[in-house]
This record gives sequence, structure tokens and C-alpha cells, in this order.
Amino acid sequence: VSSLFCAWMSQYPEDFISLDAGTREELSGCFTRLKKTNLVTQLEEVTAGQKAVTGERPPVLENDHYDPLDILTFQAGYVAEQLTCLEASLFLKVVPHECLGSVWSRRDRGGDHRDRCHSVRETVRHFNRLSGAVTSSCVQDPQLRPQQRARIIEKWVKVAEVRHQNLGHLTTQNISPGQRLRVI
Repeated sequence: VSSLFCAWMSQYPEDFISLDAGTREELSGCFTRLKKTNLVTQLEEVTAGQKAVTGERPPVLENDHYDPLDILTFQAGYVAEQLTCLEASLFLKVVPHECLGSVWSRRDRGGDHRDRCHSVRETVRHFNRLSGAVTSSCVQDPQLRPQQRARIIEKWVKVAEVRHQNLGHLTTQNISPGQRLRVI
């Protein structure tokens, strides 16, 4: 969530101008603690009325059917369930010996490493695409208003909470009844 919020802040600092001074100072303190000094500087520049954004914003997706607000039409539980099913199918395809020896994580993709550990690499690609999709749904479209961005982030946080709750439920199934009673 913090990286997503930082991306929003860095690409659209003007969205935070309307905040009261106390909230802006609180955000600045938070970013300072996170060593996000560039973002704090941008916030101060925008607040002072200077042009803050010097980098290019990412282009909006060329697909006419893409709408970042689409995520708001689904219930968080449904999205979490679909992601869990998709990831379960990926994990079932992972070949255990492909996880050994860190062969799958080597940066040199050429040569004989390219065709190794396909199932692990596909799982990693899925999570990279998912995190990219979450981030881009919040910050890629320059036409979104700050309230819309906040609602999208809130939806993704709810999806993450549901997934965390489901994971917690699943992990308690692997605990013996005696251990479960001690936890309670």
C-alpha cells in the first residue's frame, strides 16, 4: 500500500493540495520516515504553487475497454476468491525441484537457463503482473479524480484484507486443536 500511495503522490502531487496543512505535514513526516524525500519536495513545490511534476506520466492503456473504475463494481470477496483460485492453479503447477538451487531467480535469462523452472517463473510473472495491475489501476489514468483514486486503493486494500483473512482461516486448519485453543 505504501508503494502504491508513493506512486500516486509522485505522479499526481496536485491531488494533495486541497488537504489541510496538518494533514500535509503528517504526510510529509510519513514520507520523511520512509525516506521519500523527493515526494516531500514535490508536495512542498506544489503547495508553494510551483510546477512540481518534471517526469513523464505513464501513458494510459491503449485498450478502449479498460476502465480503472471497473474494480469498484466487484465485491472484494469475489475478487479475492478469483485471485486465490488463479494462484492456486499456478501453485499446483509448480514442480518442487524447480524451486531448488535458486536457478529460477538468476538474472541471466539467456542460454540454458531460459527454459528452466518454467512453472516457478510463471508464478513470479503472475505476481509481478498483479502488482503492476494494482498500481496502474490507481495511477495510470490522468483523468481520475483524487477521490476516485482513493476509492480504487480502498477497494484493493479490502481485497487484500479478505485474502489475508482467508489465509488466516486456512492456516488454522493445519494447527492441531490443542494449539488452536492456546491461541484463543
